[in-house]
Amino acid sequence: MRSISTLPPIDFITVREAVARSGWSAGHIRSLAQCGKLESDRSEGRILIDAECLAILIRARAAVKPRPLLRLVVNNA
Repeated sequence: MRSISTLPPIDFITVREAVARSGWSAGHIRSLAQCGKLESDRSEGRILIDAECLAILIRARAAVKPRPLLRLVVNNA
């Protein structure tokens, strides 16, 4: 009996496409792939990134509210 995979095929994109979609630097994308935050495939001698995984990281980063910058007010009165 054969097992049939019900998972959809993974859509891999290049680092250049990942940079265009995310706005992050190529170095940031590569470091995420190396530390295992992004699913990647290096079988062809180049890094290919899982597009769905990248989309999840982009949405998660957008959901984080930016912290307000602290201001230093000097009163010279």
